[in-house]
Amino acid sequence: DTNSFCIGLIGLTQLAIPLPSLLPEGQPGCSLLTSLDILLSLTPGPGTASSSFALANDTSLLGVPFFQQTIPFEFDLAGTVTAVRGSNALSLVIGTL
Repeated sequence: DTNSFCIGLIGLTQLAIPLPSLLPEGQPGCSLLTSLDILLSLTPGPGTASSSFALANDTSLLGVPFFQQTIPFEFDLAGTVTAVRGSNALSLVIGTL
């Protein structure tokens, strides 16, 4: 959607903070579910958003858990934020490098 923008969050800590307590445009039932260790600007597509990130080739990262979440921001025609929502979070573990 041309009236939206998504950020991807990658975090090492799981959270559960209601978005309305952080932003007035946060929608009821939506929460920030991961810490903000890495922020990604997601590439928009028709009804989708995608991103990627690279990890160092370091064996000390094997088995490290992390969390991923998408936060879409919706705008009106004047560019004012009208809604901020949160996806479910994924719980992932770094595997073979």
